[in-house]
Amino acid sequence: MRLFYKIASLSLLSGIIHSALTPVFYKEINEDWFWFFATGFTLIFSGLINLFAIYGNRKWMYNICIISNIIMLIWIISLNIVIKGEINALVFVFIYLGVTIGSIYYRLNFDSTNHSEK
Repeated sequence: MRLFYKIASLSLLSGIIHSALTPVFYKEINEDWFWFFATGFTLIFSGLINLFAIYGNRKWMYNICIISNIIMLIWIISLNIVIKGEINALVFVFIYLGVTIGSIYYRLNFDSTNHSEK
C-alpha cells in the first residue's frame, strides 16, 4: 500500500516542477498563467495529503486521503476530457485510479491489521 502512496506523492514533485515552469510557458501574468500555476498547487497539496497518510497511520487521515484521491481522480479525468488525453495527464489518471483503489482497500482493512488508533 505504501507504494501507492509513494507514487501519488510524486505529484508533490510534479506539482513543484509544474508551478516552477509556469513563467516558461506563460510570459505574462493572465488567467491562463494562474490556472497553470494553480494546477501545480493542486498536485502539491494532493501529494502532501498522501504523505501525511503514509506517516500518520490514523483512520481519519486515510479517510481524508481517500476523499482527496477521489477528487483528484475526478479532476484528472475531467482534465483529460478537456485536453483530449495528453499523455502526461493520462498517466496521472492511471496513477490516481490505482492510488484511490489502493487507499480504499487499505482503509477497509485497517482494523484487521496491527495498527492502533492514536
